[in-house]
Amino acid sequence: MTKAHTKSEIISFRTPTEPFQTWQVDLFGPLPITQKGNAYIFTAVDMFSKLLFCVPLLSSDSVTVSHALFQLVCTFGVCDCVISDKGSEFISQCTDQLCKILEVNQNFTPSFIHHCLGLCERTHRTVAERLTSYTKKGIQWDNMLPAITFSFNISPSDSTKYSPYEVVYGFRPKFPLSVSKFGIDLNSLHSDYHSYMNQQIDKLKLIREEAVVNAQKASEIMKERENKKRQIHLNLTLVILKRAITNSEPTSNVVSDEPNSKPSVNNNLRTRPVRQIRKPMRYRSELGNISESTVADTSSSEQTDNTFYKVKRILAQRKRNECYEYLVQYKGEPAQNAIWTVENQLNEAAKQSIIKRPPPVID
Repeated sequence: MTKAHTKSEIISFRTPTEPFQTWQVDLFGPLPITQKGNAYIFTAVDMFSKLLFCVPLLSSDSVTVSHALFQLVCTFGVCDCVISDKGSEFISQCTDQLCKILEVNQNFTPSFIHHCLGLCERTHRTVAERLTSYTKKGIQWDNMLPAITFSFNISPSDSTKYSPYEVVYGFRPKFPLSVSKFGIDLNSLHSDYHSYMNQQIDKLKLIREEAVVNAQKASEIMKERENKKRQIHLNLTLVILKRAITNSEPTSNVVSDEPNSKPSVNNNLRTRPVRQIRKPMRYRSELGNISESTVADTSSSEQTDNTFYKVKRILAQRKRNECYEYLVQYKGEPAQNAIWTVENQLNEAAKQSIIKRPPPVID
C-alpha cells in the first residue's frame, strides 16, 4: 500500500447530437465598471457548435444571472442541459426554480476542477485578450462586446474545423467586401423554397457530421495528452518512492570472526531530526542540586569555566565572609526561585549591571 498522490484519468463530455442541446455557462469578471454600470459578462458556449453568447451584467447576484439565462432561452430555445460550476449564483433557489419551469436539467462541475468547464474558461481567455486593447484606451467594453462575440463566432474552431456561425446556419456570414455583394447570379437562384430547403438540409447535415467527427478526434487527442502527463507523473512518483524505500531498508549485519567486532551500520539510513526541548532552569540537572552552600563552596577551577546561565535580574546583595553575594534570578525561573551567587560566578554583563545599578543591601 502506498501513499502516493494519484489521480484518475480524465474523460470528456459526451458530444451533443445537435446545436443548442447542451450549454456551458459561467461568469467573467469583475471588469472595470462602464458608464452603464456593467461589471460582469454572462457567457454561454454551445458544446456542439461552439457558438458564444454574451450578456453584460450589472452584478453577479442570482436574479441578474437568472435573467441572463432567460435571455439565452428566448434567443436559442429551451435546451436539454446547462452545465455550470457551483457558484452561488448558479446553485441559488432562483436559478433552480427557473430551470424547473423551463424543464432544463442543471449539472454542476466538481469544486476547484476548472478544466471540467474548459470550454467557457478557454473562451474567457480569448474574450479577455480582445477586450484588453479597448479597456486600455478607455473605450467602454460593453459597447464592443457584440463585435467581439461576432468575431469569435465567425472564426473557425480548432476542434470542429468550422466556424460556429457556419455550423448553425450552414453558410458563412457576408461582409462589406464579400464577392456576392457586387452581383447576384440569377442562375443560382432556386425555383422554389422546397429545393432551397433540401439543399440547405443536405449542406447542414454534411457540415455537422464533419464537425462531430472532428470534435471527437480533438477530444481524444486532448484526453490522451492529459492522461499521458498524469501517467508520467505517476511513474516518476513511484520511482522516487521505490528509491526512498530501498534507501531506508537496513543492511544485514555482517558477522565477523573476530570476537570484538561490531555489526556494520547503514550510514545512508535517513533519520528524522530530534527536536531539542529546552527545559526551565528549575528542572535542569545542573541547577537541581544548587544551594547556597554549594555556591559558596564552589572551587575557583569550576568558576573559570565559560558556561554561565543567563541572568534576568539581580534582586539584592549581602556580605558574607568578607565577600559579597548576590540574589540572582535566572531567565526561565520565577522570582521565588532566586539563589545567592558569588560575584565570580556571574558573567560580564551581570557584573556591569551591578556597577551601573547596585542592588539593595540586605542583612
